[in-house]
Amino acid sequence: MRWPGFPWRGSLRRVYAEHGATLAEFAFTLPFLVVILYAVFDFGGALTLKQKLEAAVYESARAGASQSTRDLSSTTVGTNGSVADLRDVVARHLQDAGINDCGLLGAAPTSSNPSAFQWIYAVNANSCPASLTLTIERQQVVSASSGGVTVRVIYTHVRLQYPFQWRLSRVIQLLVPGGTFPSSAIITVDANMQNLT
Repeated sequence: MRWPGFPWRGSLRRVYAEHGATLAEFAFTLPFLVVILYAVFDFGGALTLKQKLEAAVYESARAGASQSTRDLSSTTVGTNGSVADLRDVVARHLQDAGINDCGLLGAAPTSSNPSAFQWIYAVNANSCPASLTLTIERQQVVSASSGGVTVRVIYTHVRLQYPFQWRLSRVIQLLVPGGTFPSSAIITVDANMQNLT
């Protein structure tokens, strides 16, 4: 004898089977969605950081273009004088933007070539994932010829190489044990400005 209402038993099994399949599909795709989400945040963070770094080196090159170059023959110009001012413009701009300056503010140059008007600061402090490198060239010369006339343009060149820490590498290692993704990358930005003095 059949009880009334039991014909829906087969339909209920199909609903449970479909619900289980949906759950399995979700469990399979969730790790990929997490990786995509982290990738969007990481690449967005790298792009935002690059824009802030570009602003810092632009301000430094702009300050250098308006400064006198009379002190560049001094052997201490890397620690005081116009080059140190440009270093501090970058460091303060980074700090004001909420970016770790890696100990750049007040640092001594790690390499200098006053005859080529070039000073390099390589610092790695304050929990930086890698070394930050700032290169300041106060008297770069570009020659251009037009109609038999050669014109020399002297400009200030500032280059910043900043370490960026990827968060995506940790997520990939959680999802794929032994999987590799770079833990950090170097973002390089440049700015040039014609010297006015």
